[in-house]
Amino acid sequence: MTSETGDYSVLFRANPLPTWVFDVDSLQFLDVNDAAVRHYGFTREQFLSMTLADIRPSEDVPALVDDVRRATNGPDVGVWRHRKADGQVIHVNVSAHSLTFAGRPARLVVANDITEHLHAMRRLESENALRRALDREEFRLHYQPIVALATGGTVATEAWSAGPIPSGACWDRLSSSPPPRKRV
Repeated sequence: MTSETGDYSVLFRANPLPTWVFDVDSLQFLDVNDAAVRHYGFTREQFLSMTLADIRPSEDVPALVDDVRRATNGPDVGVWRHRKADGQVIHVNVSAHSLTFAGRPARLVVANDITEHLHAMRRLESENALRRALDREEFRLHYQPIVALATGGTVATEAWSAGPIPSGACWDRLSSSPPPRKRV
């Protein structure tokens, strides 16, 4: 990656986010940085023998092809699912920009893994749905101690609900560990 003002390959290689260049016509990876190799688990050689379709769940490939076909010369952003070398599917926020690479039409892509962020958002939405349901008295929580048979002391508290679990809530068991108590 060079320009009239200098060599940008060091910026590409040192980028802490997974970054690659792919051929617009074949979807073939043309170059990948070290962060992509580390995060996705493929070697550089494996990446360079693959296409973008190879890191997508098969059901997402038609949307990928359509998106690349509709891409403009400007920046393009969106959230996509990618598949790592170990088969794990992750969600990534992708930013892509058109360029010419080795005389071919290509796209430069930076992928930021947002999987954990999405999981945290779902947990927060679930918690909020439960709180709203409790406020509306759609169901009640009941608590019962979990007692250690050997000591007779409470080691945790288990919560369970009476009534339907509200839509948007996903939980099986809530527990907390109170401070140890002495048996009286």
